[in-house]
Amino acid sequence: MHKKSFLLSVLLFLTMLLSFRAYAADTNIACIIPCYPDIMFWSDINDSMHQAATDLGIDLMMLYTRHPEPNMELNLNEALSIAIYSNADAIITSYTLADIQTEHWLETAKEKGIPVILIDCDGPENLRTAYIGIDNESAGYEIGIRAQNELSKNEKSLLVYSSTSLEHENLHQRIQGVQEAFAQNPDWLLEYVIDDFGITDILAIRQLLKEYPEITSIIAINENSTLLCARVLDADSNHSDIRLYGFDESEQTLTLLNNGSIDTLVCQSHQEMGYQSVVTAQALTQDHTDVDDIHLIDFVIREHSRQ
Repeated sequence: MHKKSFLLSVLLFLTMLLSFRAYAADTNIACIIPCYPDIMFWSDINDSMHQAATDLGIDLMMLYTRHPEPNMELNLNEALSIAIYSNADAIITSYTLADIQTEHWLETAKEKGIPVILIDCDGPENLRTAYIGIDNESAGYEIGIRAQNELSKNEKSLLVYSSTSLEHENLHQRIQGVQEAFAQNPDWLLEYVIDDFGITDILAIRQLLKEYPEITSIIAINENSTLLCARVLDADSNHSDIRLYGFDESEQTLTLLNNGSIDTLVCQSHQEMGYQSVVTAQALTQDHTDVDDIHLIDFVIREHSRQ
């Protein structure tokens, strides 16, 4: 038997035991998320999910799509299958790691009457019961307007995102929001698509800034692109006046915001997202009819004050 097959069998057995154990608690919710102890976003979500479960007196079945211990790591579809066939009462996950097979498993959950709550990154409306996260398009629009308002005559902004961003609904919506903000002045917005976050991209962005000295601000669409652009700007004192607008709160991005490498940072309430997802899941298992299918949490815009 292959090692991974054996691992899946063991996990299925353990989750079935968990499901049986949860019977007394009436509700057993499967939470399928990455486990990154060193990344604030997911560690906060993980902690707030457990806090909600404690407050509500319910059990959680934690299945991780990323984990420091490789033997604890499952891909999203494996985790969904385990949750479904362990008779979870509800499933909470993010569509970030979805692939072509994911819709099949969401359809299976729907057929079995298992509510699916998506967080952070939304998926097909017909295959999920509820979505909890920020309004990514509004966040992108807001940051685009702020960047545009800082531009003087003949100045431009550079929108930076990766080649895979369009595959993730939350990032795609942010991009659309920024583009919409510049819809009346499309010539004021240039775009660069990141390939691999390596030295090639760093050199390419530097070259763009050299060719277009009228670029006075950069809008980076997520944490990784924000960190990459901060590296570009920090490495060259000639770019010290270029403003950097970024997304996603982490220890690294907050440090860069505090020291002025990032001027503006869009953040979301991680704790609210995790906690509310468990509250919503429990309500759906109890057939509450007043549960919203979309629960938008506030986003916060943090700014560094230039002296």
